[in-house]
Amino acid sequence: MTRREILQLISSVATGALVLGKGTAWAQGQVELTPLADGLYLLTGLGGNITILKGSDGLLMVDCGLPTSTGDLRAKTDSLGQPVQVLIDTHWHYDHTGSNVALGQAGARILAHENTAKRLAEDNTIEFFHRTFKAVEPAGLPKETFKDAGKLTFSRETVEYKYFPPAHTDGDSTVHYTKAGVFQTGDLFFNGIYPFIDYSTGGSIEGMMHDAGLLLKEVDASTKIIPGHGPLAVKAELKIYYDALTDIGEKISKMYKSGKTVDQAIAAAPTRKYDERWGKGMVTPENLVKLIYQGKDLQAGKKAA
Repeated sequence: MTRREILQLISSVATGALVLGKGTAWAQGQVELTPLADGLYLLTGLGGNITILKGSDGLLMVDCGLPTSTGDLRAKTDSLGQPVQVLIDTHWHYDHTGSNVALGQAGARILAHENTAKRLAEDNTIEFFHRTFKAVEPAGLPKETFKDAGKLTFSRETVEYKYFPPAHTDGDSTVHYTKAGVFQTGDLFFNGIYPFIDYSTGGSIEGMMHDAGLLLKEVDASTKIIPGHGPLAVKAELKIYYDALTDIGEKISKMYKSGKTVDQAIAAAPTRKYDERWGKGMVTPENLVKLIYQGKDLQAGKKAA
């Protein structure tokens, strides 16, 4: 990426000023609270997608948006008339954990995979952005962690959380509201846009392809699927994502292994047939190729070290 592209991308993410198309807002000011089931809501427009489950005397929340969205988040929770008692982080990225500190200070119990907790407690550099994200203040760190999976009962809902092998990061988890039939994927699934893959903290295109296949086994045709970014989905749309990601990933990996340069790979347009539908998001077709190439270079450097 050029320096200008990097700065524009970082600015878009940091300010929440990027819109991903109809129904896929990633922008403050376009906040929507949508009922999914009795007492269960989808909150969009504050960064990564958020779910909120209302109990008799508190709320359970999965992910909490950008750091700049805390005021809007609080306004929505206030409208539900309850404080946040439990917060589950699907991974460490700041568009999903931006209100951790505020919620922790207010008394929320924060839960995450052990790798996510570790990442949040330390500085992390994302090479693709050439940017270092500082460790989260102690109040925003998960005090409860898990290694593989677990579940809790909140209100009358059974909430199951599960760790997936490294893909978007090395701490990706899903959350399943089993009675409501709602499955939240975190950033293992981007609906209608090309995904960002954080190679700097354990992600890879191979992991994203693999985990997308695993996600398909976790849902059925009636499941409401909440992607990390993008609109509410069903299994058929997740299958489209899996097929496209596999096709693109295999093409780019083959070119990398054959010794083609990143410019040659871009010129080959491995994403061409998907660009009209997916090419207008944060990660452009060209930047997806650059991202995967840079990630593979990073992996090769680690292996050689």
